[in-house]
This record gives sequence, C-alpha cells and structure tokens, in this order.
Amino acid sequence: MLKDHSVLDAETSRSSISSSVLDRARGGDQSAFQRIVQLYAGLVYHWCRRAGLAPEDSEDVGQQVFLAVSRNLAGFRREKPEDSFRGWLRVITLSRIADHFRENGQREVATGGDSSWNAPTAAYSPEDETAESQHAETAMLYERAVDLVRAEFAEQDYQAFHQVVVEGAASQDVAAKLGVSVNSVYIAKSRILKRLRDEFGELLGEDLKPLQN
Repeated sequence: MLKDHSVLDAETSRSSISSSVLDRARGGDQSAFQRIVQLYAGLVYHWCRRAGLAPEDSEDVGQQVFLAVSRNLAGFRREKPEDSFRGWLRVITLSRIADHFRENGQREVATGGDSSWNAPTAAYSPEDETAESQHAETAMLYERAVDLVRAEFAEQDYQAFHQVVVEGAASQDVAAKLGVSVNSVYIAKSRILKRLRDEFGELLGEDLKPLQN
C-alpha cells in the first residue's frame, strides 16, 4: 500500500503555504483548527490506547492534548528537515498520558515534558516503534487526509486515486476496472494530490512521502 506516488516533493515542502490548514489555525481560524483535530484525533487515540489507556480515558486525554495544541500551536516550527508536526504532537500526547498515569497512581511514561513542546524533535524518536507501526500510523493519517477532501471530488476520481495511491494498484488496472482511460486516472491522481498539498502541505510534509514496504 501507499505505492506509486510522490505526494510531496522539494517544491511543496515549503515552510509557508498561505492557504494551508496549519497557517489558518495559527492565525486563529477555529474551523482550521478543527480540521487539524479531525485529521489527527484518530492517531492520538491510537497512541493512548497503545499506552494502555481505556477507551474512555483515551478520549479524555485526547481532549487535553488538543487543548494543549491550541495553546501552543503558534510555537510549532519546522526548522529542520527531521522536524514534523506528528513528532511535536506525539511529545504533547506522551506528556498528557504520563499526567494521566501519575494522577491515577499508575506507571509513568517517559516523555520530553512540556518544555519541549516548541522543539519538535526534542522527544520524538522513532526507535521505540517498529517499521510496521510507523507505516500503519502514516497510512492512518493518509487515509484520513483523503477522507477530509473526498466530498470535493467525483466518486470515480476518488476511487481512481485511492486504488492507485493508497492501495498501490497499477494505473492501467484501475482504468480497466473503472472503465476510464489511463489518462483519466492520472488526472484524478494529480488533482487530488494537489488538493492535499494545498490543504495539508506543511502539516503532513514528512508523513506523506512514499513508504518502502
């Protein structure tokens, strides 16, 4: 899965995209901030459950995470290639999970602490994750990003995009299955990728690269 695509190249990894969700949220646009919540809520919940929290506790911690994000979003910057919003969010999530365990007299989770919220790489290290778990998390984000723009495209275009980009099917096979030309598949793919770049370019920059299985 997640084959046969190049979601973000050097040109689209620019640190400032005026129409992006992240820029609008930094400017105080609450609808843009809710877009970030919609995009990442599933991954935050996943992290909480993986840490051992019950479903209801995971939801509560998730609310605390995004409250912290709203208060500190202006401080997030991608100053180095390895910096990522996902890493910064993970620092905040682990800190809130640790708070939860301390408040309930349970084990603590090692984190970078609140002081590292403005340094995206300070506590985000993928060494504690397997390649499979990282791939699954990236796929989760990718699926969610596509879902958030799905209504803007014809169902046939969405199906062409999803089968080629997310499922890794060959463009020729998808064209035959949908009864359209290969060029139509390429056009659908290009249009939706551009929409994702415009909306989530900086926010998902490092998470929308092709993955090696």
